[in-house]
Amino acid sequence: MTGAGDTQRQQSRPTQEELSEATSRLLAEIDAAFASDRRAILDTRTPQVTWRLYDGAALRSCAELLRELAAAVDSGLEYAVRSLARSLIEATVFSLYIHFGGYEAVVAVGQVARHSAEGVQNERDRINQELAASQKDAQRRLRKVRARNADIARRNTSRPDLPPQELIQPPHVPQL
Repeated sequence: MTGAGDTQRQQSRPTQEELSEATSRLLAEIDAAFASDRRAILDTRTPQVTWRLYDGAALRSCAELLRELAAAVDSGLEYAVRSLARSLIEATVFSLYIHFGGYEAVVAVGQVARHSAEGVQNERDRINQELAASQKDAQRRLRKVRARNADIARRNTSRPDLPPQELIQPPHVPQL
C-alpha cells in the first residue's frame, strides 16, 4: 500500500529527459567557465595556486566522467553506467575533499596516491621476481626431462627386444 508521500515523491522525481537536459546545461556551464580567461590562474607554485589548479582539475575530471556517464546512459550500456557512476561518486568525494580541504587536502591526496602507486609497484616487482624464479626452475626441470627423454629414446631404439619406455611429459615453462 502506498501513501500520499510515496505518490508525491514519485511525481517529483525528474524524468530521463529532464536529467539529460540538466546534465547538458551543467556541462555547458562548466565548459564555459573553463573556456573564459576570467578564471585563468598564473602558476606561481604557491600552495594557494596549487590548490586552485587541483580544484579545477578535479572539477574537470568530474565533468568528463559525467559526460561519459550521460553518453553511456543514452547508449543503454548498463555496465558502463554502473562503472562510471561509481567512478563519478569517488571523483566527486575527492573533489569535495580537495575543494573544502585546501592545500592540505591536495597534499594528503597526493601522499595517498603515491603510497598506493608504490604499493602497486612493489607488488608488481614481487610478482615479477616470483615469475622469474619459477621460470628458471621450470627451465632447469625441462633440461633434465629432455636429457632423460633422450636417454629413454636411445634405450628404446637400441633395445627393440624390450618393451618401450614411455617418455616423460615436459614441464610447462612460463613465458611471462
